Amino acid sequence: LVGPDSSMCVAAASVGKSMKRLIISGKGQVGGLGRKIWDGGFASAVNSTQEALQEECKLYQAREIVCPDCLSTSHPNGASSWRSESIEAFALRGNTSVRCDHAHDVNVGLLLGHQASSAQEVVPHLNYQDVLLPCRPSKAVNSLLGAVVLVGLWDSKLKQIRNIGSGFVADKDKGLIITASHILFDMQATEGFGAKFYGLKDAKAVIGVIPRSSNEGDICSIESDAVFRYFAEIVAHDVENVDACVLRITTKFENDVGGDGEGCGDQPEIPLMHNPKAMEAEKLQTLKMTKKYEREENVRILGYNQGGEGLLMPGMHVNRTADFAAGYICKKFKVTTEDIRNSQLSELARGFNALEEIVVMCPTINGHSGGPCVNNDGAVVGILSRADPAENQRCYLVPATELKRLMKMAKAKSKMNPLELYYRQNA
Repeated sequence: LVGPDSSMCVAAASVGKSMKRLIISGKGQVGGLGRKIWDGGFASAVNSTQEALQEECKLYQAREIVCPDCLSTSHPNGASSWRSESIEAFALRGNTSVRCDHAHDVNVGLLLGHQASSAQEVVPHLNYQDVLLPCRPSKAVNSLLGAVVLVGLWDSKLKQIRNIGSGFVADKDKGLIITASHILFDMQATEGFGAKFYGLKDAKAVIGVIPRSSNEGDICSIESDAVFRYFAEIVAHDVENVDACVLRITTKFENDVGGDGEGCGDQPEIPLMHNPKAMEAEKLQTLKMTKKYEREENVRILGYNQGGEGLLMPGMHVNRTADFAAGYICKKFKVTTEDIRNSQLSELARGFNALEEIVVMCPTINGHSGGPCVNNDGAVVGILSRADPAENQRCYLVPATELKRLMKMAKAKSKMNPLELYYRQNA
């Protein structure tokens, strides 16, 4: 029985400061799904301990299963773990393996101690519907897509969209939109890092939205494509530490633009900035943000796939049909400025160094960058920033804590009149 500070505490990250972990371990051959380990007494030890705790201990208990691959390849303190109910749920869904935070694929039968031909034989005491119902989203994707937007880098000289991604409306009254910074800023170059609009002159951000039918209320038709409708300006960013920025809608096109957006620069523009009534008339749909999330929580990343579809290759056209990818939260990654100073990161050239990110196991789709990652309730936990270079099923989010910080900056600037804003930006 150990606490999180003990060197013997396995998977210490999931143990609270006031909690204790009772460790039961076994060692042996893993062939036949660890049959010799489980039948050799480990199953009896686990079951009898659990029965004793249920009878004698009235405190809160949670059973966790530790990744055996983590234990065999690294220090036990840093091992990954799962709630036992989650592993049982995986078995009920017919999954034969599960992946830990360190990308180890482990057989579910080995973790549960059973070699069965069906999920019900593995965990007969659980009901399939009891496991799946709590995981079903209370907010359907279709009810959220009205707030998910296309964000493009418009080159006024060439009259075309040079770069494109996704984003979402965060404030309908001020017309504020959150997206990924790398769509509009050069975050790859060593020299000229952070150049706004990749150094292009007379460039703007162009915004595409899904038209909302009057008889569908807040629900967008699954058959509706987004149309380019607005130009926007950048009002808040922190490109060195956060791959996110806040845009503010400035003008509306007289007519919506489809296709690849070629006609965006030819449309007469209607001013919306500093015009509350005109902005309110747009009836923009928004998504709320939440700082709360848990490991293994189901999430969905919404956006516009630009990776090609069917016979269309990537880059051949601008896809204006929204879709989503489903996954789950893996862990939180955070680096303090002190950590950077005390590590080799301080020796790096000026560039992007994320201070805080959420790691998600989810297929990463080109074009979803900047798109909102929502929980079952439809609340935004972060936006998609990038994929892991070694594992395309693993991606990184800018968390809502950072997004809220940028929104605070954006709202402060939105209160200034144009003259005050000009002097502040050129001070």
